[in-house]
Amino acid sequence: MQMRRATQILVAAAIAWFVGVPLAQADPGGRGRAALTACVNSTDPGERSMTVRGSAEIYAAGQTMAVRFDLLSRTSAGGPERTIEGGGMGTWTRSSAGVTSYERFLTIQNLPAPAVYRAALSFQWIDKKGKVVRTAVVYTPPCTQVDLRPDLVAKSIRLVKGGKSGTWTHEISVSNSGKAPAPNFDLLFSANGLGLPAQDMMGIGVGGSRKLTVAAPACTSASSTVSVTVDPANRIAESNENNNVLTVACPSNSSK
Repeated sequence: MQMRRATQILVAAAIAWFVGVPLAQADPGGRGRAALTACVNSTDPGERSMTVRGSAEIYAAGQTMAVRFDLLSRTSAGGPERTIEGGGMGTWTRSSAGVTSYERFLTIQNLPAPAVYRAALSFQWIDKKGKVVRTAVVYTPPCTQVDLRPDLVAKSIRLVKGGKSGTWTHEISVSNSGKAPAPNFDLLFSANGLGLPAQDMMGIGVGGSRKLTVAAPACTSASSTVSVTVDPANRIAESNENNNVLTVACPSNSSK
């Protein structure tokens, strides 16, 4: 199964050449080599990149070579490794006659995160009659792309005071489980389906948390709910946007 991400993954630079050097300098084993020369993490998706290098030598007179680059991605620990198409990857490049060495640098940008990437380099050695006489597949070391954005999480809603005036006081806890500090953000709280004006919240550092006390109308029935929404306008780019809303049944007022 293949992952089609050609519109996201960009081959930013590809320098490839076959060169003619004395056959005595060629690799007698006919092996290919792959190296990861750079792995750049960034909060900006366009700056996330990896640079790989492939090289090989012809080991017998009259041979030519064909080489192919494939980009592999794993998005979760223990998950399947998938081949990413596009950007000139997955195609064979054939050498001309009379050359004995191949080298190519490939920089791949706009890598989605979090994920782990590596390149697979396939080599073919072809004799004078056009027959493939040897093949090799080698892999670069992994390039781990970490999502460096913040991740605001609506953690909990707790009833701290319930009076007879029809107003209950709730304590809301919000944390940042991401890899970067979160700037100031808005928070919306609702009770019985009625929203209160947005509250301004101070930013939260990496691994930190912040609490807010809110007075809201008392729950009217056992089926009522209270809800909190963090960053309702999505002004903050987060690594996970699916944990910003928390809705729970109205806390019991029996002990307050």
